[in-house]
Amino acid sequence: MADPPQLRVVVTGELDVLSASGLRGAVARHSADGCSSVVLDLEGVTFIDCTGLSALLACQQEVAATGGTFSVAALSAAVSRVVSLTGTAGRFDHQVLESA
Repeated sequence: MADPPQLRVVVTGELDVLSASGLRGAVARHSADGCSSVVLDLEGVTFIDCTGLSALLACQQEVAATGGTFSVAALSAAVSRVVSLTGTAGRFDHQVLESA
């Protein structure tokens, strides 16, 4: 495990009303278990709606509430467009992921 404990989530497909709660739940569980660094790789996201964006913001708040760090990496064109249009791009720290 990384020091500090890090969760890297690779999100693919659609991040919408059907999948957002699963992402939020996974991040909340790991955060509660002491994971202090969360990185979401969003390169594979083909569609994101307002519920998906809300989930990203909620994940960020969840991690911050426990004193952890939250960042996104490898934004897909779909995610980049939505965060740009909604003015939320500045809300996320961006991190370059190294190959595993």
